[in-house]
Amino acid sequence: MDVVRCSCSLLQHPSIDNLPDCLLSEILMLLPQKSIIQCKCVSQRWCSLISSPSFAYFVNNRFHASTILERPSTLLFSYNNHGNKNKMVLVTSEEPKFKSLASSIHQYYNTNSFVSDDIAQASCHDLLLCYKNVFVADDDVGCRSMTVYYVLNPITRQSMALPPLCRSRSARIGFIFSCKKEQQSSYRVMRIPKFEGESTEFKVDIFSSDTGKWSESVVSCPRGFQLANYAYAGVPYHGLLFWWSSNGHLVGFDPYTSKCCRVIDKPVELALKRGIQRLGVCNGALRICQIVEENNSKLLVWELKDYDTEGKWSLEHKVNFNDIVSDYPRLNRILSVLAYHLYDRDIVYVMLPPRVFSLNMRRKRVEIICHFPRNCTFYNGFNVFNFVLPCWPTHIPSYPESLIEREGCLITLQLATLDIRQ
Repeated sequence: MDVVRCSCSLLQHPSIDNLPDCLLSEILMLLPQKSIIQCKCVSQRWCSLISSPSFAYFVNNRFHASTILERPSTLLFSYNNHGNKNKMVLVTSEEPKFKSLASSIHQYYNTNSFVSDDIAQASCHDLLLCYKNVFVADDDVGCRSMTVYYVLNPITRQSMALPPLCRSRSARIGFIFSCKKEQQSSYRVMRIPKFEGESTEFKVDIFSSDTGKWSESVVSCPRGFQLANYAYAGVPYHGLLFWWSSNGHLVGFDPYTSKCCRVIDKPVELALKRGIQRLGVCNGALRICQIVEENNSKLLVWELKDYDTEGKWSLEHKVNFNDIVSDYPRLNRILSVLAYHLYDRDIVYVMLPPRVFSLNMRRKRVEIICHFPRNCTFYNGFNVFNFVLPCWPTHIPSYPESLIEREGCLITLQLATLDIRQ
């Protein structure tokens, strides 16, 4: 009956505005991404349709299967250049979109006081999790520090500030985004405390976009857990957030249920006292690596196999630094592994100040990716994030509250807005 009415309406009034949302969406999806974004200016209806979570869901699902391993990606670096007293952004990709993105972010957070020294604390797809420490008046102590996190998508300029946290304890952040069904997108932010010594039970802070609130949960780890000072942001994988424990376990937490769901033993060959260089994802699999300093230093890279069953580590690469073909003799010394290539299983990114190299572990060759100014502050990989251009930008779902009343103080949340040219 709806089809008949729609057909009659089109015959009487032949206009694209008379199309139902489902047909109009099908037409818009055939356009290039930039043209679709420009179509948001046509009318309020078109803007609302293109901005809806369901539109993003259908676009990404349509192209997901064939292009997931072909999406352009980059590493995003944020650092302080004390010589110019500026905060800087570098990307490893030559894609014009990424270069424009880095330039826009750089201009933004050098002129916007809302952004802190580090542009991000974690990343997931094309979303970044940033933070700022703010001070609010307090009758007892005069003022107190609070931490405000905010999720942003630099491509769409969309951002959402989270309610501030009064607790400023030292912690590591995990950030995960879920879009399992149409209009059911959500994200979680999980803060795990850093502490000395092993623990089997500890408190974590979890933010849910479904409720718009932080909650404190007690998490139990049956084998003990020790998050050392060198730990990086949590790695999102298969709906969990993973951290590497100093006692030699890979631990996966579920931020939706506040439970420790996976505990995987270290590889047999891994030397526990040396720790690991990097936990990350490559070609859809979790990886860890370690640099072994001996007479002939080498890089070892393991990949987790059979994740859905028991989970076993496989040694994928063993690279002797002396075998690397390079014009830089210092490369046979200690390297800092910054990240894995998202899709190429042979490539890792390594740091030898002031340069970042791409190391092909199979060919044993390196290539310079970018340079850092010599007077900059670099955090040895804590400020390195993966950034992916999806088929369609990820929509950040809003949450119920824009104001929060805590301990008698009403704090208006400031939303940071990026001015990025399309």
